[in-house]
Amino acid sequence: MPFLLTTKKTAGAYVFWFKWLAVMLFTSGVLVGFVWIKQVAGNQLDRLLNLWQSFFFASSNGLVQDGQFVAIFLVKIWVALFFCGLFWLGLLGMLGLIAAYGLSVGLTAGFAIQYLGLEGWKFLLVTVVPYQLVMAPALILAVLCGIRFLVEKSQAVRSKGSPVLRYLAGHATVGICFFIAYLIQIKWLPLTLTMLS
Repeated sequence: MPFLLTTKKTAGAYVFWFKWLAVMLFTSGVLVGFVWIKQVAGNQLDRLLNLWQSFFFASSNGLVQDGQFVAIFLVKIWVALFFCGLFWLGLLGMLGLIAAYGLSVGLTAGFAIQYLGLEGWKFLLVTVVPYQLVMAPALILAVLCGIRFLVEKSQAVRSKGSPVLRYLAGHATVGICFFIAYLIQIKWLPLTLTMLS
């Protein structure tokens, strides 16, 4: 793919289209997940409702205080995004991760709204939306950092400054966003769940 980057205009087009591709994959993942939840069979729905209620009970009673699981999860995603952004094939993995993440968000939103009604809306607005307002842009930023780094690293585009330093600064920003998401998940979520219950 680097041999296709012959001009600065072509390189700018790559960055533009990859940006919109990342946004569209996330959005389509959310929509597919939202629609997919309607296809859940009765016994699977009962199981999901039991899992939902046990999570609600555990979170609102302070049983989920340990943020180690969330921290390990976010660090693994950050490391995977960092290393995937160094290679052209890694960008495909990053785009797949964004689509899968959007699918999980859509499944959560669809389940909460369709099967829990007003309680689901409250849950989404208070617990899911603040976290997603940080995570979704951070994931898209990671893809943009990767595509820009690969375009600038190619022989076709020479820009001022070091592409490596820009890549590191971009992923440092993604890491800060992940840390903010971690704080939301660990501090905000238990507080809001106790208020909702």
